[in-house]
Amino acid sequence: MLNVLLYHVPLFSFAAANLDLSSVTGDLTLATLLVALLTQIVLLLCLLALLSTRLLKPFCMLIAMGNAVAVYFVATYHVMHSDAYRDEYDIFSETFSNKR
Repeated sequence: MLNVLLYHVPLFSFAAANLDLSSVTGDLTLATLLVALLTQIVLLLCLLALLSTRLLKPFCMLIAMGNAVAVYFVATYHVMHSDAYRDEYDIFSETFSNKR
């Protein structure tokens, strides 16, 4: 639970900003996001533990470092993944468009 609170704050704040939290559907969507993240983390770690318990600790350390880098970029540059893809598409379409 602490992992979700620390590393997924940007995701939950983005979801909360774009959802209608005054309705039940917005609350259920936010709760579903939490359950989906927790389920994904548990399944991934359980599958890795079934394969090799010796790889579990280094894998968790790599995931923690990757999450820290991702949170740094989101907090520093105020971008989400969808914003970055949209910006790259806009630059690409402006560069290669026939309108000049």
